[in-house]
Amino acid sequence: MFNSAFNVVTNDAIVCPQNKYVQNYIWNDYFHDSPLKSIEHDLHKDTVTLIVESISDIDDAWDQIKGTRKEKLAYFNKESDAYSYKLIFTGCVYFQQESIEASVDILSSYFLKSANLEYYEKKRGKPLYHLRIVLSSGYMDLIFSDLRIKRVTNKRITVKELKATNEDPWLKKLQSYASRKKFLLEDNRIDELHLKEFLSSGTDYEKCIAFYYFLYYTDYPVIDEAKVRLKGDFATSILMTDDDDFDDDRDCLKYLLIRVIGERGSLEDIPLLMSFYQVIDKYYRNDGQCFINAVLPKRIIMDAIEMIHSRQI
Repeated sequence: MFNSAFNVVTNDAIVCPQNKYVQNYIWNDYFHDSPLKSIEHDLHKDTVTLIVESISDIDDAWDQIKGTRKEKLAYFNKESDAYSYKLIFTGCVYFQQESIEASVDILSSYFLKSANLEYYEKKRGKPLYHLRIVLSSGYMDLIFSDLRIKRVTNKRITVKELKATNEDPWLKKLQSYASRKKFLLEDNRIDELHLKEFLSSGTDYEKCIAFYYFLYYTDYPVIDEAKVRLKGDFATSILMTDDDDFDDDRDCLKYLLIRVIGERGSLEDIPLLMSFYQVIDKYYRNDGQCFINAVLPKRIIMDAIEMIHSRQI
């Protein structure tokens, strides 16, 4: 029910845009694990173009190529352009990339609501999209108005025009889960009293479900619960030193709580978020820790702080 990267919940915060390239490629993570070959900027046209080699296309063609593994790898390296795409973001008003390594792969991507998105939409007077691409050593943010995708070789690609739908895929998954766990009401509504019990006594996964539901589907004041749980030992327990103790649900929950505070909190909550930011930064700078794992979580915290500040303007 939840997507994650670097232990951060990466569920889309918007409904799928009515763009056939987003629908067929971005929304379904078509370029998962694909190398990002280059980035091209055209400042005069507000365009950013990503050149991505599709691992999915290579996997599909692998068995059709004859030879040993070494010979196949040499072939795909030589014919890389035939398996590469141009992702052309037009009307791009914001670009930021933070990654530790020069060579990076695309892990996943998701759309989010952000203070920067609200600012540029007001400034430009038209709808825009904020896409965060999770990289193998960091992230990339783009705020843009439209997207086109084509092959590097200009060979035609076929994309389906998908019909607009009002169906909410996450809510549908929750209803299925609630039906199995016996808290789906007869009229297909979620039993919110049951979810409130999750907030206080559920597993970490059940808490994720409850916080996400109350944040995006109700006006229930879930902010106080979020602040209480981010304080003290609960917050610092994210920093596991033993891989055997790694708990993905616990870590995802913490960053989901940060999202709650960003969207529902106030200026008085910023010291709590900054304290958590400093704990993460200090931990991952220690010997033996991989600082890459701190890049995206720290950005999530800054997203929350920026959202709070934007509401004060």
